[in-house]
Amino acid sequence: MNIHEHKQPEEELLLRLSEGNLDGFRALMEWYFPLLAAFAEKFVSDRALAQDIAQDTFIKVWQRHASFGNMLALRKFMYVTTRNGCLNALRERQRAGKRDERFVQQDVENERFATDEILYTEMLAQVRKTMEHLPEKMRQVFTLAYVDGLNNQEIAERLQLSQQTVRNQKTRALQIIKGHLGEKR
Repeated sequence: MNIHEHKQPEEELLLRLSEGNLDGFRALMEWYFPLLAAFAEKFVSDRALAQDIAQDTFIKVWQRHASFGNMLALRKFMYVTTRNGCLNALRERQRAGKRDERFVQQDVENERFATDEILYTEMLAQVRKTMEHLPEKMRQVFTLAYVDGLNNQEIAERLQLSQQTVRNQKTRALQIIKGHLGEKR
């Protein structure tokens, strides 16, 4: 599959979801659960709670599975539902005496933060999609460098490559990913 054809599978997932197809729902959840959990964790600073919130979002998606007209509506529903779940959890935390003042107030700053986090999360999703189409060694080098945080020497030793090859693979991977992200604007 070409990296430019990523929308068709999402639309196919949406169709399968709207028909009540559990495999379509599972595929949608497999793709978006990590993104929504990471988004929620930015709010609640608690991985387990963030995963619970993301899971609740998918319960609500399933309950309304036939009501989404397009992927944009579905993604908006998922992010808004997740954000609201986070705000509810923070209010509950406040009632229990554990204040998190950065997010309890629903003001312009929180809205801006939510928007920034949605954009960041969506960008990460695009990077992840593009990474899937990189050649195997290039993907390994990119992952070790930018996900695992290894330096060029550590990557070279781990993959039995020269440091120059590692630098070249990182540079080429960044060019491909930046080029793909530039096309999305």
